[in-house]
Amino acid sequence: MEAVRPRVDAYVLQLLRRTAFNRSDFFETRKGVCRLLSPLTHELAKAAPVWAERVAPVCEQVAKMLAEAAGSKIERVSTPLTRANYTEARGAVRRRPPAEQLRLQLPEKVCKGCGGPVPKRDRVYCDACYSQLDFHTKKRCKRCDGALPHRKRIYCNGCLEAAQRKRRKCVTPPIP
Repeated sequence: MEAVRPRVDAYVLQLLRRTAFNRSDFFETRKGVCRLLSPLTHELAKAAPVWAERVAPVCEQVAKMLAEAAGSKIERVSTPLTRANYTEARGAVRRRPPAEQLRLQLPEKVCKGCGGPVPKRDRVYCDACYSQLDFHTKKRCKRCDGALPHRKRIYCNGCLEAAQRKRRKCVTPPIP
């Protein structure tokens, strides 16, 4: 693990910078041990295969060094993690370019506008940035082109009340 610790630390620092933590993300046991809870554990678990792939060559290299040490009875080290022996044996048959550097995707729980936390996972903007949006992706009132309080409505509160008053006047028969 120590061989890839700088990269793991960089990932964790980015996660700390970009994530707004809640009290519900942590739990303290009776012995005082602090535990992480989901969804934070799920995000860290997504990165585990990447770290395993980065640690694998180091583990196999250490095993090879121990096998080559004086007095060792190990003749050949197997390489199940990186399959280096298999690749070396097939090297004359087929050459493949080295794998690109692996990229970890951090959780997208930050506001697209300000970088702050968003209230729900499916949201792209925080409440403050969403209220300031003024472009065509946000629905507008059909009558006055004002902001709508809900996605399913076509009239703002003022136009809706005016339309309801107008309907009330038309429906009630005039008093003689």
